[in-house]
Amino acid sequence: MKSYTCLMYHEIATPTKNKYYVPLDVFKRQMALLGELGISTLSLEEGWNKSDDRQVLLTFDDGHGSNFEAARFMASLGLKGYFYVVKDFSLHNPDYLSEDEIGKMAEMGHTIAIHGKNHKWWTRKSDQQLLDELGETKEWIEGITKRMVITCAAPGGFVDQRVIDTIHRGLPEVEYIRTVEVGLNHYDDKVIRIIPMHTTTTLDMFKWGVCCNPAFYAYQRAIYDSKKVLKRIYCLLGGEIKEE
Repeated sequence: MKSYTCLMYHEIATPTKNKYYVPLDVFKRQMALLGELGISTLSLEEGWNKSDDRQVLLTFDDGHGSNFEAARFMASLGLKGYFYVVKDFSLHNPDYLSEDEIGKMAEMGHTIAIHGKNHKWWTRKSDQQLLDELGETKEWIEGITKRMVITCAAPGGFVDQRVIDTIHRGLPEVEYIRTVEVGLNHYDDKVIRIIPMHTTTTLDMFKWGVCCNPAFYAYQRAIYDSKKVLKRIYCLLGGEIKEE
């Protein structure tokens, strides 16, 4: 079965502020490299192009204002992105995408999707609270873009089976749930794993990821699994992971 890579970006800006920020010039080189490698962007709405075995899903979290420039550059190259926005951020923080920018990005051909009403972990919400907040955010996005929302990404990537089942039961049109679980995806997967893009991601690492290099994914998976174990030990010892 054919596989594809899902990349997770956050802020696209210079200078960078933390490891998840990718400088704009580096991002542009990465997008140009996709064209050089003959890799196109995957559309969840249109489905997997089975005649094309080199596709990548480009995703962006939080709705940072800098994503607008990234969206414009991608559109100039014929690339499609998925921008997971937080409703309260966009409405109340000028550093994030405005409703006008969200509408323009949709007109460019990008997909605006759900990252939540706020940035609180979905695993800490009741089923009804989760559905109410996601439903409200979905309606808000669809009112701007005039398109049905079919995907969401949990803040912090924290999902469990209860959250997955609640969303699929209560919002069945939201088929695809993106996590921060590291790994390759098959075209019929509904829960999407990622490779995070960092300030330290080199062009070689980027190439290995989008070309589905097995050794690269084994290495990334080992790092991810190690961090999961360390987090569990930390929590068992009484530590608390900060909710951003």
